[in-house]
Amino acid sequence: MANIEVKELFKDLQVLLDALKIITDIKKPIQVNFKEPDSSYVIDIANKKVSEGTAKKTEINLTFKEADFKELATGKLNPVQAFMQGKIKFKGNMNLLMKFQGLQPKLEGLRSKY
Repeated sequence: MANIEVKELFKDLQVLLDALKIITDIKKPIQVNFKEPDSSYVIDIANKKVSEGTAKKTEINLTFKEADFKELATGKLNPVQAFMQGKIKFKGNMNLLMKFQGLQPKLEGLRSKY
């Protein structure tokens, strides 16, 4: 795998926010936190915005090791298996999180870039 920067992946994720509009149940931002190295991002589906930092109120909070997220984003790690193996830490509404499974095919364009 090429040396992918999480910052670059999140910049590309901004382009995919139109696809995320199909998940209309998520009203508050999604917080994504990384370990090794530490960084945080906010995905605001309602306002079509991805930014570095933290949100005060969220629907979903996810925590990954940066390396695991890179493998998820490039299709090398199955999200369900990653969750079951404890590679994804989650807090929030599980029903909303499950809706993201339908977005897997839409990520193919992003994956092919890496």
